[in-house]
Amino acid sequence: MKCLGLIMLVAGLVTVPFRSALAQNAGGWRLKDNIQLGVTAGTTGVGVEVALPLNQNVQVRAGGTVMPTFEKTMNFGVEVGLDPSSSAYYMDNIRSFMRSFINYDMKDNIDMVGKPRFANAKLMVDWSPLRNKNWHFTAGVYIGNATIAKAVNRIEDMTTLMGVNMYNELYRKGASREPMFTAGGVEVEIPDHFVNAMLVHYGEMAIHLGDFSHDVLATEDVYWDYDYYEYGTNRLVHAKGDLRCAKGDVLYHEGDAYRMRPNELNEVSARAKVNVVRPYLGAGYSGAVTKDGRLSLGVDMGLMMWGGSPSVVTHEGIDLVKDMRNVRGKVGDYVKLIKDVKAFPVVEMKVSYRL
Repeated sequence: MKCLGLIMLVAGLVTVPFRSALAQNAGGWRLKDNIQLGVTAGTTGVGVEVALPLNQNVQVRAGGTVMPTFEKTMNFGVEVGLDPSSSAYYMDNIRSFMRSFINYDMKDNIDMVGKPRFANAKLMVDWSPLRNKNWHFTAGVYIGNATIAKAVNRIEDMTTLMGVNMYNELYRKGASREPMFTAGGVEVEIPDHFVNAMLVHYGEMAIHLGDFSHDVLATEDVYWDYDYYEYGTNRLVHAKGDLRCAKGDVLYHEGDAYRMRPNELNEVSARAKVNVVRPYLGAGYSGAVTKDGRLSLGVDMGLMMWGGSPSVVTHEGIDLVKDMRNVRGKVGDYVKLIKDVKAFPVVEMKVSYRL
């Protein structure tokens, strides 16, 4: 609804210069038959545009921009253990066990690489009501991709994430009292001391990103995917296939830790998303730099409205902006910034040539 209101506001502002243009044309003023081609560079990236003046007060611009590719690395710690102060000790024990199991020394942290995917088409109307026609006010709209950035783990960290999934599978089998694997008809059991350590101290391995800021309801029925027996009593706590959480019930409570786990491809990822339609309001200046007036330089400044705070959604469907608090590490700094910024600042330098 907020985005619709912004679009209606921009549409109303756009009609003002068009009414002015129609009034002048009705008085005998003829539309100019020249076109301006321009290249732009700024906070939205690099781009091209075509401008068509309608009269001395109004021109219409259309074009597109794209953000050049660059990377930003963010580091996350891999944790295990119900007591965070003992996580490093437990990780050392697990690394030792997994080293003998998969012949790989797991790391206790991974790097995620963020890349922008910011591309926009734009339609703008410039209105120059002042005596100095070099100045103009602009209303318009950007239309672009909903996902404006994506972060995914480095390829070299997939082995650690595979180790996380393998350990969690061992945890699942330990909780279900299943063998580690079966070879030649022989069941190979997980060592009892390791099963006991997993169930009492370790728990599952994950990346603790932050804490839930509110209760999160299940969007569908959620079922347990393994049998779980209570440690020490061998009492079945829940069976595989039992209902864990019904649709509409609380899946995560406020204050619960969000522990992100790799997906089945041994990857972790997050996407930043905004509205596809982004209204724009701004102002600018453009002036000729050659005697014939064909070549000109200009600058435009304004705000591209998101229609609210962007979302940063993990591969598990958790929104770090709307669902989380105390988000850790560098990504926490980005989340705080995104929460406070409801619009994207646009500053563009422009070089234009009139045909």
